[in-house]
Amino acid sequence: MAQQLHRAIRQDKLQLVYQPIVEPPTGKYVGAGALARWTDEEGFAIGPDVFVQMAEDRGFVNELTALVVKRALREFAETLRSRPEFQLSVNVTAADLADPEFLPMLEHALNDARVATHSLTIEVTESSTARKQVAKETIRKLRLRGHCVQIDDFGTGYSSLSYLHDLSVDEIKIDKAFTQAIGTKAVIGEILPQILAMAETLDLMVTVEGIETTEQADYFAGLPRPVLGQGWLFGHPVPADEFHRNLAASPLN
Repeated sequence: MAQQLHRAIRQDKLQLVYQPIVEPPTGKYVGAGALARWTDEEGFAIGPDVFVQMAEDRGFVNELTALVVKRALREFAETLRSRPEFQLSVNVTAADLADPEFLPMLEHALNDARVATHSLTIEVTESSTARKQVAKETIRKLRLRGHCVQIDDFGTGYSSLSYLHDLSVDEIKIDKAFTQAIGTKAVIGEILPQILAMAETLDLMVTVEGIETTEQADYFAGLPRPVLGQGWLFGHPVPADEFHRNLAASPLN
């Protein structure tokens, strides 16, 4: 399977889909999250949690990341140039943060697409920052270049006030497990206000994953500090051409 994945990456055969990131009160598109999809040579869809980890374990995740960055920038270049406030988000791994070629790859991809650095948000998972000193230095360089840096799936790993302060990121993306607890008696739901308070203390932007119901959307729309939302209520992940059609057709955009 690893050999198939490596071939698919080198032959540019992975698919990319994009999910809208919106303002919950209005549904206005403010960004897009790029997501990789892979179907193996036998026709089976392999989840990104499996194939990304496989690429990282086998030492070629940098090729996967480069493919996603270059393709996403190519497919969104026109939108990013015409809408300076619109953000395209891509995920990177722990291996990327430690790779000396990662920052030059980003710079070349942005130059080739003629896209401004601030238009590309870099998402890193909490587990990617376990090697904090390496992650901290790369995050510092990313922010100096103008990228927004976001901790993805926040709340599932190393969350703490001092941890976030030390990493000096711009934004957190709250894991969907907390969103799904809204309106239930699940204990995990009681942690959500604490995470939001933590973000407010550090003046971090917040994006919330997994918004699927109007009840969940209303909860976040009613907060005193605005947050951004992502989830099936606002749109499923779709190919770039469909995303752009939806963006153009929306009266809010």
